[in-house]
Amino acid sequence: MTGKRARKGRSKLTPPTGGMSSTAASSSLSLKKGSASILRLPPQALRLIVEGILDDYYPPTAWFASLATICKTLLPYVEAVLYDDVLLETCPMARTYLHSVVKSQRPHRAAAVRSLALNIRKATSVVQPFEKAFAKLTNLYDLALVSDTVELFEALLVTPPHLRILRVGGRNYPACFHDILTAHSRIDDLSIEFVCNISSAKGSKTQRTRLLSDGALLPSIKTLSLSAGTFSPTLVRYSYPITSLELLKPSHEDTTYALKLFSQTLVSFSILKLITSECPSRCFWPTWALLLRRVLLTPS
Repeated sequence: MTGKRARKGRSKLTPPTGGMSSTAASSSLSLKKGSASILRLPPQALRLIVEGILDDYYPPTAWFASLATICKTLLPYVEAVLYDDVLLETCPMARTYLHSVVKSQRPHRAAAVRSLALNIRKATSVVQPFEKAFAKLTNLYDLALVSDTVELFEALLVTPPHLRILRVGGRNYPACFHDILTAHSRIDDLSIEFVCNISSAKGSKTQRTRLLSDGALLPSIKTLSLSAGTFSPTLVRYSYPITSLELLKPSHEDTTYALKLFSQTLVSFSILKLITSECPSRCFWPTWALLLRRVLLTPS
């Protein structure tokens, strides 16, 4: 799993690394010469203008970063765009971004973060800044966290923001994962893509039995995605009102079990598995269970 899906068709922004572009310089000149009256507009109008530039023209991140440095009035609205939806893929990038989010002089930055993806295999140096920043991201609702550093996941146990979408993965299964889901009870879209052998983790047998075993955990969940090779759907013991289910490399037993468990509410069922002569596509047409519901097959 890489980053999250960007909202409204936007390209996911990354923290800027360059200086002012020629386009930004031209914009600066225009502001100084003939656009001063625009800056007298109400805050809501300025925010809509800045967001409209992003939606209609897709300027590079450096352009927005430069605009923030040349116009103090637009600074909070521009930074709201820069911090709203971000993908972090290196430790230096993540540390720079997370440190900037918690600056007391810029409280609007943390409030602007709504969608965050951190995809770094070895992220030991990011653990402390992530934990410090996470508690301040009160408007964050979409988080993708993919890392082999299990300590990174422990930050989700602090006073949590209201997460609605959570995608997790890595080579090591965090022992605190059940507690994380308990803390974030408003999640309605969950993706679990750990590629480790969970059964080898310390105490994992108890954890796997508890995870999603009754309706007390994640009462709002509607969308579920599992890597069935390491996290079988048979671990889910409660008939959650799942409407969208995705299984990666499931066995026939996994598929049958999931269909029976969620047949009353399931609308979309996706199977991501290599179709071969030993496992042809006809194996995955369980119309007897789905009735008029849709099944999506995606060959690897």
